[in-house]
Order: sequence, then C-alpha cells, then structure tokens
Amino acid sequence: MLFNLEKHHRRSVRLRGHDYSQPCAFFVTICSWLRSSVFGEIVNSKMELNDYGMVAARAWLHNTNISPHIEFNHFIVMPNHMHGIVIINHRDAILGVRPTQTIGSIIRRYTTTTTRQINIIRNTPGMPVWQNNYHEHMIRNEFELHTIRGHIRNNPVHWAFDKDNPLNIQIDP
Repeated sequence: MLFNLEKHHRRSVRLRGHDYSQPCAFFVTICSWLRSSVFGEIVNSKMELNDYGMVAARAWLHNTNISPHIEFNHFIVMPNHMHGIVIINHRDAILGVRPTQTIGSIIRRYTTTTTRQINIIRNTPGMPVWQNNYHEHMIRNEFELHTIRGHIRNNPVHWAFDKDNPLNIQIDP
C-alpha cells in the first residue's frame, strides 16, 4: 500500500526533541476495538470487571516481569478503555547502553498478551480487542502525577459524563 497523504494524516504525539530513552513516566489510555464495552460495566460508580476486564487488570498488575526498570503504576480498567501510568527508569541509559524497552514496545506487549488471553476465553482467535493506537502523555512533574492518579481513581465516578462512554457519543446531523 502506498502512502496517501489524504488518507494517512496521523500526526505524531511525541514531544519534539525529547529523548524517550531517558527515565520518565507516561499516562496512557488504551481503547477497546471500536470502543466496545467489553471489560465490564459501571455499577453504582464502581467498575465491575467481567472475565475480560479481569484479564486486562491482572496483566497490568503482573507486568513486572518485563524489566526491573519498568513500573506499572496506578491504573483503571473501564468498560471500553483503560488508563494507567508506566514509569520507565532506564538505568542502562546511564551506562551508555541503548534501552530496548520503549513506551511503544511496553504497550504493544501488554495489548498483545491481553488480546491473546481474552481470545482464548471467548474462543475468537485473531479477533482484535484493542485499537491499534493508544494515547500517551508524558508526566512532567509530581503535581501532574498526583492529578493523574486522582483522575484514574475517580474515573468510574465520572463515567456518566465521560466522552468515552458510548451513551455520550454525539452524532452530528
């Protein structure tokens, strides 16, 4: 397939000039395929995970085996997306060794693992679970980290007004 500027007009979310191999923290949002509510539902302002949501949550909690230099921090699995904080401390970069774990490779490993496990449960090999892309935001300071942790913690309470809630999607006439 040839590159067509009319069709392929994605812009980079990367900070220009930032060295992504250096220690940093990211706030990530990963949406389900077609924003389908596959991970559970909000009941009384609390997220009730179904089996697929449990897979997504367990994978985030148990992802510490990727590298001792990567921390999977606060997170929430919502009906059709998940938010989490990934802290990367590239000690190898200090020693002058190019790190192999980037935020892209970390998220790709998470989505691949969870997709495989969910598809085993629902007997749908090859079926997508997550959208191909994800949103990342580099956390620049402690105040921002604290604010994002609050957003993650309170996400189920605000679900009724969330732009990712399928009931809030506006269709233009």
